[in-house]
Amino acid sequence: MLVAGGERGKYNEDTLRLVADLLAGGANGIMFGRALFQSPDPLKMMKVAREMIHDDLPLPQALNKLGNGPAKRLA
Repeated sequence: MLVAGGERGKYNEDTLRLVADLLAGGANGIMFGRALFQSPDPLKMMKVAREMIHDDLPLPQALNKLGNGPAKRLA
């Protein structure tokens, strides 16, 4: 099952929490646009989301890898 992202959160943490919630709910992938492409570092955000999906990277480690934590607003 693939899930579309829906409304963009205000923070990077919101996007990664959504990915974690979707995966916990049984999704096998995501289809995101703005949440990834409008982040301050789109490539890094996509790589971390990919690791969550394909490598079972847990949310706390994903947030650490992103390196800017919950306080970083998306563009």
